[in-house]
Amino acid sequence: MKKIFLFLVLILNVFFCININAEQSLCSGAKSAILVEASTKKILFEKEKDAKRAPASMTKIMTLLLIYEEIDNNKISKSDLVVTSDYAKSMGGSQVYLEEGEKLSVDEMLKCICICSANDCAVAMAEHICGSESKFVEKMNEKAKELGCLNTHFEDASGLTSVNHYSSSYDMALISCELVNNHPDVLNYTSLKEDYIRKDSANPFWLVNTNKLLGHLDGLKGLKTGFTSEAMYCISLVMEKNDMTLISVVMGYETSLSRNSESATLLKYGFANYEKVKIIEKGTVYAIINNINFTPEENYVVSKNDLYIIQDKNNPIDYSVDFNYKLNNENYNSSLGKVKIMDLEGNLLAEGDLVLKEKVKKNNFFEKILIIIKKILK
Repeated sequence: MKKIFLFLVLILNVFFCININAEQSLCSGAKSAILVEASTKKILFEKEKDAKRAPASMTKIMTLLLIYEEIDNNKISKSDLVVTSDYAKSMGGSQVYLEEGEKLSVDEMLKCICICSANDCAVAMAEHICGSESKFVEKMNEKAKELGCLNTHFEDASGLTSVNHYSSSYDMALISCELVNNHPDVLNYTSLKEDYIRKDSANPFWLVNTNKLLGHLDGLKGLKTGFTSEAMYCISLVMEKNDMTLISVVMGYETSLSRNSESATLLKYGFANYEKVKIIEKGTVYAIINNINFTPEENYVVSKNDLYIIQDKNNPIDYSVDFNYKLNNENYNSSLGKVKIMDLEGNLLAEGDLVLKEKVKKNNFFEKILIIIKKILK
């Protein structure tokens, strides 16, 4: 029996050593790297995640986020025409060679930014939204603070600037999560391997995606490559598989080949070792209430959304569910409280809102009296 026990201990030690060594070898060529699950922002792997580095064209992830916020707020539409300024035309680097005064739709601008990382289009959109790139950059930095990016400062909308323009792999992951979670339409652009602009003109322009991993990884949807001599090669990737979305960010590679290879390996590691598990289903009932202040009087307190946790496939999480709510005259048709999933050490794994299953109307004095009379008569 003792020999069997020792053998099992040996096997477990070998298994854990293999896992540790495998994780240590991930992103060996990166200066900074991170892997997160998009919906929970849970970190699955990190390497110097807070190191400040030049983000190059990954900057455009924030530019795209602000463009989509303008679209969603109905301040601009995809059919709007954007006029190219002389300044936007002068950007250089990756571009579609816009001419001063040339007009492209917002839809075409998005294609150019997402597919071929067009600096001229990024600046043209910044000017279209805010009047100048500098005003747009102010919004970029305000949004970065709002998202909790502690190691980010932008100086332009494209990523060409090398002075005082920096971010971290963790901050870029936060910005990528915000974009993908709230504006998934962007993936319809970033997942295109190629397309055209000026299709019906005498000078059509072929757009070829800078992300050469597209088509080689099932479920890969983009997101944004980057390169400058200071930043070296970097990339943010989004991959969907098994009802889970992972986002990887790597920075500072010597070559695009090593960047692509190790990014693919990082994503494969994430899907091989982690899973997304639904713990609470939308509409789960946590309480039944009766309150004559409202119609309907009887109602249910339920979870507003599905709640998931991300766990290591080889080490399932033991968890508990806790909830609290309060119904009053102010919050009756909004969030009444929270339902929380905790691990056994008390760490929060996920939380969501508790709401009434049916929207209610607040009863006036006479309606409440009528309800009381009906109850007495019963």
